[in-house]
Amino acid sequence: MKKWISAFLLVLPAQFAVAAEVKPGLWEMEFDSQGMDPEAQAAMKQMESMPPAQRKQMEAMMAQMGVSMGAKAGSVRFCITPEQAKANDVPVQDDGDCKNKVVSRSAKSMKVEFKCPDTQGTAIVNFLSPTQYETKIDAKMTEGGQQRKIQQTLKSKWVKASCGG
Repeated sequence: MKKWISAFLLVLPAQFAVAAEVKPGLWEMEFDSQGMDPEAQAAMKQMESMPPAQRKQMEAMMAQMGVSMGAKAGSVRFCITPEQAKANDVPVQDDGDCKNKVVSRSAKSMKVEFKCPDTQGTAIVNFLSPTQYETKIDAKMTEGGQQRKIQQTLKSKWVKASCGG
């Protein structure tokens, strides 16, 4: 589960590579647990019912990656700065053993390939408007010698101009 979340969160920085299409500010990304494996679905439910201290610890870990839990279950919030929104070529960030590579991009879409030791796949980002975009992830994850296919659609929408509070 941790590896899947890490791979999922890696897609966030990759989305900034064509950030000129989106408004700067606070964004919220929602994901549907239907595309997740049963273990990931259970972890999502567990996160929803975490005791305050444990939730605070999880939020602190996510904050180190520039992400926070969203207002709704199954969502995260992140900030796109004005500089990121204006830049046409913000570099894609790698994380530890995971690597991202933008393989194609246009004004309305972008394809990113990502590879981690146990998870690899593609993310296709479709920019619907300056205030919303959709990311489709198609990945394979190997865990305990078993290979599992992950297909997920993430919907991101602009929340407000200010990233604070």
